[in-house]
Amino acid sequence: RCDQREPLQLGSLEDCFGARERIIILESPAGGVATAETCRRVFDTASPDAYVVIALRIAGGVGRLTRLAGLITLPARVAAAKRAILCAGGTRLEGCYGVYPALEAPTFVYELGGPADAYATTHLIPGRSAGISGWLRRALARWIGCEPSLGAVLVVGRKRDS
Repeated sequence: RCDQREPLQLGSLEDCFGARERIIILESPAGGVATAETCRRVFDTASPDAYVVIALRIAGGVGRLTRLAGLITLPARVAAAKRAILCAGGTRLEGCYGVYPALEAPTFVYELGGPADAYATTHLIPGRSAGISGWLRRALARWIGCEPSLGAVLVVGRKRDS
């Protein structure tokens, strides 16, 4: 379920998407994802042109094992977030975005799975290396569906046009 203590305040992240008043960001707790009921409540109170963003941090804590666990579970968490948005009723999925390097202070945000993804991984994100470590990194990226050095993945939904 989503962390409902208070709305997530990520001004610089909201600036990446344009108008702040049209963006509602929900942060899922470590290892968890938003439920359809939580998304339904948020969409019911949002304006018709608002976007609801479920922020999925790659790793909830520090350490290599924690990060690896976050990376391995990421595909399932992204699928659950997409399902939560679609099951909220009267909504559509707008896309998935990668946040580099961190959710609190993003350097850039780009759409996953398209030309921006290919450009970011080859030209913008440092650390692409040759050899066995590069091979392992590419294999992990193929498994999780994004660059392993990202700080978070955003799943974005919107109310369907009436």
